[in-house]
Amino acid sequence: MQLFSIFATISLSKSEWYTGAYPEPGRTKLEPPDFSLLVTSYIDSGASTRVYSAMQVDRISSSIPKEVAIKCISTRIKHLQNKLGHEFMILKTLGSVSDLHVPKAYYVSEQWSCGGSHKCQFLVMTKSGPDFSRIVSRNTLGLPKAVTRGKPGRFELFAGSVGLGVIAELEKLHKAGAIHGDIGRYNVANDLHEPRQVMLIDFGQSKRRSDLGPNEFARRVERDYRRANAFILRLIKISLEPGGRFSDNPLFSILSRIENNQKDLKPLLSDFILREFGERFSGSIIY
Repeated sequence: MQLFSIFATISLSKSEWYTGAYPEPGRTKLEPPDFSLLVTSYIDSGASTRVYSAMQVDRISSSIPKEVAIKCISTRIKHLQNKLGHEFMILKTLGSVSDLHVPKAYYVSEQWSCGGSHKCQFLVMTKSGPDFSRIVSRNTLGLPKAVTRGKPGRFELFAGSVGLGVIAELEKLHKAGAIHGDIGRYNVANDLHEPRQVMLIDFGQSKRRSDLGPNEFARRVERDYRRANAFILRLIKISLEPGGRFSDNPLFSILSRIENNQKDLKPLLSDFILREFGERFSGSIIY
């Protein structure tokens, strides 16, 4: 699959990029061949990347949303030189998978010189909603705290349904022949346009079955599910009342006893929600 080139003009000087500066919201403009983007706000950063929100300006393309996400990377370090190209290829492949909620990739730039031997690159993709770690820590849904004693409450119903949403997306991803590789607190978000829908983001560590071989792929699948379990436990920990004991949460006490793989985790959460709340998970987050 051919990578689309983007010849970008930016408002930052080469020396600013070289010393570690990244796009400046409100000033940095990117000029792909068929549209123009103005970086509007900073969203988040990882170990080697930064993510921004951008809007189409001047030259408008109907083939991409008006508002998108831009992932930027400095590729001076050798092992990062094709990181965004790899993520672009993964997301383009997954774009044809029915009902899989992952970002849609539109373009990836070629590497260009942004100061001395410094190389830069960016990826244009669908913008997601906030990750669930932030949703819980900022309590934007008005949820009660995780309980430390007694009967599970609305937070446990929410956390359990988020967990089932993650598993549902992982099942579709694995069936399509890919693993995520980095399920965690910042890489599980809600869909910007469907707030009750789980969306997997950040595919920088994703691999395809053809990259790994059948045995290693199966091992990585199990690791995806173990990380999904750890992610749910993390949501509980974030939401505990000050001084509350982690081990006293009823959902934690169940999750901590299992083998942390697909076979155990999905029915466990489904049974928990049905038994405690009389609800059946239908694909949407419950809160």
